Amino acid sequence: MKKIILLLLVSVSVAYAQTDGPAALPSQTYYTPTPFSATPSANIQVVVKPTDNLNAVFAAAKPGTIFLLPQTDFDTAVTIVGPKCTATAWCYIRVNAPDNYLPSWTTRLKGPEYYSKPGALPRIVITTSSATVMPGQYVRWFGVEVTRPSGTGVVYNLMNFSGSHDIVIDRMWFAGTPIDETNRGIILNNTYNVTIQNSWFSEFHCRALVGACGDSQAISGGGSTVQDGNFKIVNNYLEAAGENIIFGGSPALFTPSNIVIAYNDFNKPWAWNPHDPTYAPTLGKDGLPHPWLVKNLLELKNASRVLITGNRMTNTWGGFTQVGAGVLLTAKNAGVNGCPICQVTDVTIRYNYISYVGQAFQIGYSQSDPGYWPADEGRISVHDNLVDHIQYPTCYACGSYPVGIGAGYSSTNIPPATLHDVVIDHNTFLNDGWMTYASSPVGTNAQGVLNVAAPPSGTPNISFTNNVADPGSNGAYSSGGGVNNCFSVTAGSLAQEFAACWTGTSSLTGNNWLPSSLPWHGRSPWPAGNGVNASAGANMVLVNTALTGRK
Repeated sequence: MKKIILLLLVSVSVAYAQTDGPAALPSQTYYTPTPFSATPSANIQVVVKPTDNLNAVFAAAKPGTIFLLPQTDFDTAVTIVGPKCTATAWCYIRVNAPDNYLPSWTTRLKGPEYYSKPGALPRIVITTSSATVMPGQYVRWFGVEVTRPSGTGVVYNLMNFSGSHDIVIDRMWFAGTPIDETNRGIILNNTYNVTIQNSWFSEFHCRALVGACGDSQAISGGGSTVQDGNFKIVNNYLEAAGENIIFGGSPALFTPSNIVIAYNDFNKPWAWNPHDPTYAPTLGKDGLPHPWLVKNLLELKNASRVLITGNRMTNTWGGFTQVGAGVLLTAKNAGVNGCPICQVTDVTIRYNYISYVGQAFQIGYSQSDPGYWPADEGRISVHDNLVDHIQYPTCYACGSYPVGIGAGYSSTNIPPATLHDVVIDHNTFLNDGWMTYASSPVGTNAQGVLNVAAPPSGTPNISFTNNVADPGSNGAYSSGGGVNNCFSVTAGSLAQEFAACWTGTSSLTGNNWLPSSLPWHGRSPWPAGNGVNASAGANMVLVNTALTGRK
């Protein structure tokens, strides 16, 4: 019975409803089941020799070829370009070993645990910063490691999908090294129809100021000059210092859409946290020890129709321009010729378990530093998520409210839109205790549950309802902004302030505040309707059921 359930969760691409609250769900995802009915091959087998030139082998490929790679290293200082195959005759690139050598098609390849020895998998080793792997067209990769040598400087992208399309990455290992800067595992710009499943991503990190790269991801996208999207990222282990997954943050002409991010494990190892007893810094180019640059677990700056479900997301902290959010949604226009079309719209975040973060969710719409506005941010549904160990005692440089909801405003540079239609409903937010006291390890700005910012006219249709949360000593608080902030409109009760900040069909009701006896330190009472609500908080049956999709 478990296998039947997993088949429905992982393989079937058309089983989604049309909407979740205000958010439109992905209208399609890439159908990639096994047996390989959706990726048919002519089964023309080519046994690749250890001495073969992979570029020459792939360039000579006939559609339908299965390339059997030996369990050896293929070092390359140039870009490897995968074969161009067809929709009716896919090519496969795989380890030359019996099928049972790999985990089953529903199970994640745990790279460091089973395949870390030389000769365990075919390895494509990227030896220069300018080289990468371009996977090809209509190609299914599985049972191959893509990595880089130690001590050879920065490597930017282990696999770059630009110009590739219709690709399945299955039971692969993408690996940096513990001491080197490896910018990204996969970059999904200028591509479409991609599935990344059952794979392992480890050791992606950069150093601030004293390094060669300034941000890092296991998977990134959202910077395309052609229409991209239809991405499925399912049942992977994703380890990166900057953002484990990011879409956006760079110039783009299109917004990727139809993205499913499901049943993954996001993680940043404790050894990267300067406040953890296991912290192990590495040397920068100045010869001194420095931490890796850490930001958030999942970040969207340019994406639409995104479903984020059934993920286990652990460990992040602040200190490097960010506050350590589990999920950050902030549409971003980088500047001149940047991304005026960039938007974060129709995003559903449900049935996830997030732990050990400085902040649970940050949802915002604002200018970039040069003063450029993105196109839109709204129709966001966040429900039935458990977030615990917020502001944990060893959280480095943490101090933000668990939930931030903000929309910027400029009286001299009027935005094209504002944040709108956000529902945060039936979630559970649990802090690690000290946030309820008069002082904290990181100061008093963490003494609440909601940090709110909005233009004087308010933001329409924002709801924070039926949640369980520790309100701290301040409950909700304004992030500042003077006369350009909604909180400056009135100095009355909290209900009056929220009426100025959240307009339209907004609501702040049905929430359970823990502990219920906490004094308000001079704040006016929360609006009527808050208090004991037996149905408040995440539906843990739905959360736990979704988490079983991680295999």
